[in-house]
Amino acid sequence: MATKKKTDAFDMSDSDYVKEYEERARKFAAEAQTEASYTVDEAKDAVEKMKNARKVNMKMEIDFEKYGEFVDDMTSAASKDTDKWIERITELKNEGVNISRLTTAAVGMTAEAGEFLEIVKKINFQGKPYDDANRDHMIIELGDLMWYIAQACMALEIGLDEVMWKNTMKLARRYPSGGFDVDKSENRAEGDL
Repeated sequence: MATKKKTDAFDMSDSDYVKEYEERARKFAAEAQTEASYTVDEAKDAVEKMKNARKVNMKMEIDFEKYGEFVDDMTSAASKDTDKWIERITELKNEGVNISRLTTAAVGMTAEAGEFLEIVKKINFQGKPYDDANRDHMIIELGDLMWYIAQACMALEIGLDEVMWKNTMKLARRYPSGGFDVDKSENRAEGDL
């Protein structure tokens, strides 16, 4: 004789199933040393209330104070304490790192890339014309980027030609067939930066 497979977690048409569930719930409550006991109907109501609450209130509740504590715990000492930051800068300086020029380059490249992106964004999405004036503006921003890239090269004691060469070698290793490949772009070999 074939048995009917239960597909609905709340198909309570089988009274033996209801009795078994209630007995298991009482046993679980006793083992957990609690006075809680739930009937099948109470459990079903609780689940329905949770489902409805999710539908009605889809926003996630966040305890901002606890999140702030989490962020603080995950932040390095040099990032949140000026004295520790000065100690770290001193360590780097003593190791021969030109941290001032390197930081200037990193901050500057990010800012200038944002300015370049702002123009491209407005051309793409806000109706800004692609005309000679905006093209010249993008070229000026690229020049600012190059200025900061030169700062980074000085900090790293390399020439721009070395940067371009290393980038060429990296991409040649990543795409040995000589052209872009989506799979190789998404699934990089170990050590492929």
